[in-house]
Amino acid sequence: MADIASANEASATNGTPASPVPLESIPISPDGSKNETPPDGSQVRIGNDIVTVFHDPENFNVKHPLMNTWTLWFTKPPSGKGDNWNDLLKQVISFDSVEDFWGIYNNITATSQLALKSDYHLFKKGVRPEWEDPQNKHGGKWAYQFKEKKQTQIDDLWLHVMLAAIGETLEDDDDGEVMGVVVNVRKGFYRIGLWTRT
Repeated sequence: MADIASANEASATNGTPASPVPLESIPISPDGSKNETPPDGSQVRIGNDIVTVFHDPENFNVKHPLMNTWTLWFTKPPSGKGDNWNDLLKQVISFDSVEDFWGIYNNITATSQLALKSDYHLFKKGVRPEWEDPQNKHGGKWAYQFKEKKQTQIDDLWLHVMLAAIGETLEDDDDGEVMGVVVNVRKGFYRIGLWTRT
């Protein structure tokens, strides 16, 4: 026990947190409806602003909400034994704040490290990444193939596409067209796609 305590003290003094902050314990703002106060009844503030992860990554007490809840899906490579699509497609996790997104992104395998025939899908919650979903059945897909895999910075490209999707910058306000984005890892190329409702 003494070794663990001294290790925690050492990590606290060298700037790294002793343990991660559980993201579900942090209230969502700015509407204040989910804003909770710390056990002592106070909130950490800088001037008039409640502390966020941008001010203090270890003691922040407000999350930055997204306009929509998003779900990350993963398609694992087929085994070659007549796999069913539904058996390959796995729902990973849903999130609705900036902080949750980064917590997930920083802990999943980079696209460039995925096995061939793997896919990541990032779709609005409640929309499955398949054409059979009622919200996709009248839709389409815009896609671009990157054929020079060694020269393609796919991790950066996929990150920017995800940020554009969750940041709602791929369409005008109230369009409601974007259903999700997909990245495919194939033998001769990477492909990034944007799925639309109509």
